[in-house]
Amino acid sequence: MKIAEQGILNPGERGTRRALATVSSVTALPDGTLMASYRVGTTKDCDDETVEFRRSTDGGRTWGDPVAPFSTVLGPSTPPSAPLRTGGRRGSLRVAYVTPLGGDRLIAVALWIDRQAHPGKPLFDPETEGCLPMALVVADSGDMGRAWSPWRVVPVPDDVGPPSLTNPVLRFPGGRLTISIETNKTY
Repeated sequence: MKIAEQGILNPGERGTRRALATVSSVTALPDGTLMASYRVGTTKDCDDETVEFRRSTDGGRTWGDPVAPFSTVLGPSTPPSAPLRTGGRRGSLRVAYVTPLGGDRLIAVALWIDRQAHPGKPLFDPETEGCLPMALVVADSGDMGRAWSPWRVVPVPDDVGPPSLTNPVLRFPGGRLTISIETNKTY
């Protein structure tokens, strides 16, 4: 392997809510644009974390300004997934992946963390070895990611602990979609 070029997608801004950027992913869109997603926050595990997107039209040599299109509050109309109660709750977004669905259609899947369940607590509890309540959420775009639908919560069986998102949505040739998760212990 030979590194042909290198650069910085998102420089950290010390002392701001964009101090750290982690969990990056790049998706090639049908028009040749690259769309990068990554998580920003004041620390590596914080209540103010969210995801941002940047676009590149020159193969990743330069990137546009950051855009944070998603709310971290799941609205009262967001369908809840049992046993997690999500409607109207404040959370944070840890990771988001984008998958092209054909034409100008995209789907984004993200990991939402319930920050109200145990205020001020870290994602991982070293005593119980469990995680804060989490949900997988999806949104759709019909214009190559310039606008997105509200989040929808992906139902997860009751016997699965807080789900962690492990990959983008996988689209099978026949059009079926699947989401890969790992399960965690409860907080």
